[in-house]
Amino acid sequence: MPTNTDAREDDHSTVASVALSPEFLQGNAAAGLEKIRTRLLDLTNRNRLLNFRHSGSSSLRIVNVDIDTIFRRLMDGEKLPFQAVPEPSAEFDNTEFFDGEDTGSRTVKPSAQVTADFLGWQTSYDLDLGGNGENGGNSDALPVLHYIEGLETLTRKIGSAAKSAIEESGTNMLYLVFGFLEWYEDDNSQQPRYAPLLTVPVTLERNGGKGKGFECTLEFSGDDSTTNLSLAERMRRDFALELPNAEDDDSPETYFARLKNVLEQKKHWRIRRQVSLTLLSFGKLLMYRDLDPKSWPGIVKHPLVKELFEGVKSESIAHAEEYDIDDPALKSDVPSLILDADSSQHSALIHALRGHNLVIEGPPGTGKSQTITNLIAAAIGKGKTVLFVAEKLAALEVVRRRLDEAGLGIFCLELHSHKTKKHVLLNDLEGRIKARGSFREPREIELHLA
Repeated sequence: MPTNTDAREDDHSTVASVALSPEFLQGNAAAGLEKIRTRLLDLTNRNRLLNFRHSGSSSLRIVNVDIDTIFRRLMDGEKLPFQAVPEPSAEFDNTEFFDGEDTGSRTVKPSAQVTADFLGWQTSYDLDLGGNGENGGNSDALPVLHYIEGLETLTRKIGSAAKSAIEESGTNMLYLVFGFLEWYEDDNSQQPRYAPLLTVPVTLERNGGKGKGFECTLEFSGDDSTTNLSLAERMRRDFALELPNAEDDDSPETYFARLKNVLEQKKHWRIRRQVSLTLLSFGKLLMYRDLDPKSWPGIVKHPLVKELFEGVKSESIAHAEEYDIDDPALKSDVPSLILDADSSQHSALIHALRGHNLVIEGPPGTGKSQTITNLIAAAIGKGKTVLFVAEKLAALEVVRRRLDEAGLGIFCLELHSHKTKKHVLLNDLEGRIKARGSFREPREIELHLA
């Protein structure tokens, strides 16, 4: 097992071993890795990718559209505006159109759906009728069953939640879902489950409001669309069904046609042609795919992976040694620093640069980000490649900012964040290629330091 090291301590005392997941230390890296990957999927009904429920406060449903046309326009990079139901006019003085109560002096305003029906909208969320291009389905906008005030309120909530997700995780979780699979746990079940099928990552742009004309548009974010791997794995394990993967040239209808052939084997199952804007999390599904031995040949033979699943469990955790930084014997090991470091932080750098596996822990404000920044800079100085990952985007941004301030930002490439789009990545790579030859020779720097 890798040595767990606390770089803040200079004694050699031991502490009780932490509890490990049963998937580890089973003597079989392939079996352990497969169990870990299955846990990432979450095949329970708590998973919204298997058991989705439309919420009036967290999802926005589209009506009266040509489903293939709006899909194609989004993928072509067009911005599609939402279309709210117009406010009711004097024509509604006839109470037969009302769904509210007569209060005597005034009549309660009808719901947006009643108004939309009166205006001739196809108000069914199922787009089989009126939304398949044969009955006037809208292809220029995204009609919703809300007045402008309700649309403004709901999009503000959804947009705020999407922004918070980006700030915390660095990933865009806002998707426009095209189609849901209505499925049942067995042939006798009367409880339908709904699972998203095609998902397009989008960004929400809001303008106006508070007296100004409110506008809200959706745009394709440029991120890769993600297959619902949780659904595919649940279908394979529980029902022996192999769901087809969506191809790059698939439209919703062409994909639904291929899926229909599979669903004919199940009683009551069907495709619901509904379109809904909502937040979904695919982060764990991407990890599941990335850890597939078919996608990463040799992963189960990697020394660290084998050590993780097949190593001998240690009964204790040894604390790291704190070195005397001024010891002449350590002169060749002492790294160059770009930020200040105390003796314990300096010792942690020496352990890491010597290739030890260690855990550095400490409460907020003890210099962990500072130590990470020094470690990355020292590794770059030795010609090493570094992958820095963090659960929270803020942790990445702190280290990136410090590397920028030290003039090392040119060596940093951001991946797997909301900023990472294909053209941005290619431009970053181009900038690094052009920067070759623009730095001083190392011997010049040595003379300057001397």
